[in-house]
Amino acid sequence: MLVLAREKSSARRGFGLRNVVCSAKVAALAIVLGGCAIAPNPLSLSEQTQRAFTDVARISADAVPLTKPLTLDEAIARGLLYNLDAKVQIMDQALQGAQLSVANLNMLPTLAANAGYTIRTTPNASVSETLFTGEVSEDPSFSEDRDLGTADLTFTWNVLDFGLSYYRAKQQADRVLIALERRRRVINNLNQQIETAYWEALIAQDLLPRIDRLIREAEVTEQRSARTEAEGLDSRLATLEFRRNLLQIVNSLKSVKSDLAVSKARLASLINLPPGTAFRLATPRHRHLPAINISLRDLQVYSLVHRPEVREEVYQGRISKETVNQEILKLFPGLSIIASVNASTDSLLFYNSWADAGVRATWNLFDLLRGPRSSKAAELQVDLSEARRLALTAAVLVQVSIGVTEYTASIETFNSAKKLNGIEQELLRITQQSAAAEDVPELERIQRSAQAIAGELARENGFVAARVALAQLLTALGLDLVPTDHSFVDLASTTKMVTDARYAINHGKLSNVIRAIEPQVVAGN
Repeated sequence: MLVLAREKSSARRGFGLRNVVCSAKVAALAIVLGGCAIAPNPLSLSEQTQRAFTDVARISADAVPLTKPLTLDEAIARGLLYNLDAKVQIMDQALQGAQLSVANLNMLPTLAANAGYTIRTTPNASVSETLFTGEVSEDPSFSEDRDLGTADLTFTWNVLDFGLSYYRAKQQADRVLIALERRRRVINNLNQQIETAYWEALIAQDLLPRIDRLIREAEVTEQRSARTEAEGLDSRLATLEFRRNLLQIVNSLKSVKSDLAVSKARLASLINLPPGTAFRLATPRHRHLPAINISLRDLQVYSLVHRPEVREEVYQGRISKETVNQEILKLFPGLSIIASVNASTDSLLFYNSWADAGVRATWNLFDLLRGPRSSKAAELQVDLSEARRLALTAAVLVQVSIGVTEYTASIETFNSAKKLNGIEQELLRITQQSAAAEDVPELERIQRSAQAIAGELARENGFVAARVALAQLLTALGLDLVPTDHSFVDLASTTKMVTDARYAINHGKLSNVIRAIEPQVVAGN
């Protein structure tokens, strides 16, 4: 026993020495790891500059060059294909689809393969002490090799995790559909913005040259009047009033010019043309303001079925309901089924390979306290989603009704502006004929020209306002010019689909595009 005590004392001294050595190694490792700490690494100016040029080059890299006057149909098609916001929605939809694939795989059980190798400097030897007498065995023994390799293949299936993964996969499937509806919403709004910008840019293309000529003419006349005043050839009061009127005309024309000048740049940004690209717009041969040949009720029914925001709320409600199911499922214990095959290189084992199986149940008892509250919160989320959907439904009904009213009113406004413009143009023609005979003062001729341009601008703005009201109505309906399953990869095919849809709408065949749902279907009969 004395010998054994001495050996134990020696072993303790050796253990203490090993602790010191181990602590020194840990301290050295900490110093090395501290030297590997990561510090902020900002991009250099050259890197930022290179990134900026690269991004600008990538923005329009995939766009087909514009080699001819741009039509409205092609502008909408280019927006669908090349607009960056639309591309973001396409990528988001693809991402949600990829995450659905991951969610489906998460329902599979776990099959883990493990392998390892360990080596010891000394055998894993130990002594034994008897329970009742306290006697210690004199000879240490070990039951595994110093060099040991192990491998196993373990199958684990947790029933609770499977149920939760199932409901999460259903939620992710609804998120894929939500991404599609958000993409539809972006595209519908984009179509409306492109049509508005196109007509405004077309007005600018037609009127800006005439406005520039009239501004130059008025400025020349004002300068000539200033010289007349300086030379005292005319009454100072009359000259000042003449110049004041001319400058008011010039300022008014410049204000109109500044409003029109940005319209082309706005259109170019919507269809993702490279900055500074010079292009012309094709003047449509026919300008249509079609009649709405569908009843308000059918329009409202169509909007409630197809409006992206309403559909999104429906899918969001389904996601909230699946959350309730998850919270209820968490109240149950988790049941795991485990099976594995194992192998070891330990020469001291009698069997070096074996299989085992088992069942394990786990239950977090605090879930019994937390579960009812979590379920109640999830149910409130369902109620909130339903309340949002009902509020949105009411808003959509009002939007469609207002859209029809505004479109009808804008057509009447356009017709009035069209008549007024006809009068202004006739007055200008008479004034020009009289000016040729030198019967009309120069100020009156310039004023008539400015009024004629203003009348023409009012007419064009009236037409644009009517087209914008129609586009807003189609957006309120949730109408897709191009089917959502279209791949959006070919400019020619996309343009043709847009042309066909717009032709039907512009020729009073909106019902052919919408195919309104029968009222009895909506009523549930």
